[in-house]
Amino acid sequence: MRQAAGRPDVELVAECQFINPSKATAVHGDGRAFDDGIQIPEGSQRIGPFSLGNIDDYQAVYADMERGVWHALGLRVANTISFEMDRWMAELRGS
Repeated sequence: MRQAAGRPDVELVAECQFINPSKATAVHGDGRAFDDGIQIPEGSQRIGPFSLGNIDDYQAVYADMERGVWHALGLRVANTISFEMDRWMAELRGS
């Protein structure tokens, strides 16, 4: 996005806000089966900002964002996902 805007020198930051209605529920699992619906806390939750500027730190930033999403929805961190940046970048390049 920064390159498309012609400003690769500008820091890329992600910040999210979840606005949860009073009857919102989430269903998540432990990798084997889904749990019952869990009530999401009503209200607004913010996560971030997360700086996405250094590619060497992507795994730590990704893990922080993932934890933030879980907590914003009032859920425990059941599993974390290992995002394979090198593989994703290779697929983008068609390698």
